[in-house]
Amino acid sequence: MEQTQLIRDLNERFRDAPAEEVVGFFLQAYKGRIALSSSLSIEDQTLTDIIVRQGGTRIFTLDTGRLFPETYQLIDKTNLTYKIKLEVFFPDYREVQRMVRKEGINLFYNSIESRHRCCQIRKLEPLARAFLGLDAWI
Repeated sequence: MEQTQLIRDLNERFRDAPAEEVVGFFLQAYKGRIALSSSLSIEDQTLTDIIVRQGGTRIFTLDTGRLFPETYQLIDKTNLTYKIKLEVFFPDYREVQRMVRKEGINLFYNSIESRHRCCQIRKLEPLARAFLGLDAWI
């Protein structure tokens, strides 16, 4: 089936479906090849709850090295509440050190190019590692 048609069919099928039904379908359809990339937002915490109640899958988050202490507390609270271990992906410390040494700790304020470089090192590269082996992500 053509991918565009598949998307249309799924949109039609789940148009009025509750979130639990949609998530459950994809957890089964991509079992072992799907994960939740959680920003720890209220929406992602809701998805975490749904996923755990339906048997679970990988749930991961990114630690850019610039998170607030409250974020670490939320990671701990989430792990304890759901009896899970969120996977945490970090940037390559050597790349971060090189970037900061060259352009400063707050380089993302300097230019759009510096902001893109910072995001590439702190977010996109760890995200690419987190996606290895997955066919779908929430």
